[in-house]
Amino acid sequence: MSIFFTSDQHFYHNNIIKYCNRPFENVEEMNEEMIKRYNAVVGPDDTCIFLGDFGMCSVDKAKAILNSLNGKKGIVKGNHDPSITRCYRIGFDFVCLEMVLPIAGEIVRLNHYPYGMTWQKKLYFQLFKKLKPKKEKRSPRDNGLWLLHGHVHNNWGKVNGRQINISCDVWDYAPVPFATIERIIQRGKK
Repeated sequence: MSIFFTSDQHFYHNNIIKYCNRPFENVEEMNEEMIKRYNAVVGPDDTCIFLGDFGMCSVDKAKAILNSLNGKKGIVKGNHDPSITRCYRIGFDFVCLEMVLPIAGEIVRLNHYPYGMTWQKKLYFQLFKKLKPKKEKRSPRDNGLWLLHGHVHNNWGKVNGRQINISCDVWDYAPVPFATIERIIQRGKK
């Protein structure tokens, strides 16, 4: 029984292929390949925590995708996820806006968003060069804890200080094992 983390699948979201330069021809191929990569690492007795932006589709389509994935599945809601009630209707075992877990002797925060505001400005200017950046009020306040997050897709690497980006775009479209996060935190403590 293991724990895994992932985020930002955007199942059924056609434009995410272009936005993030994903190596898929269409959403059908993307969905199928991400389900395959997920089930290759997550077993029936495992738990996977999604850190938001699971799908861009109807409850029924999201439910069908979720049912095809192994293990227990929880979600920390992201900006593209439906209401908490709808997330439960999709079939998630637990739904929250944020959570904390002990990992490698540290209390680790799990949130869809990274710390700080500077990433928003950079991201908005990259994607929408003519729009003024908006202040994103959903970012957690940096209280010194390690943070697992998504939201930034492949605009960041995997680790940025005490923040670990678990967007599927930087982890070969597969969930990240607990042991991998543990190793990153242990190395960061040295």
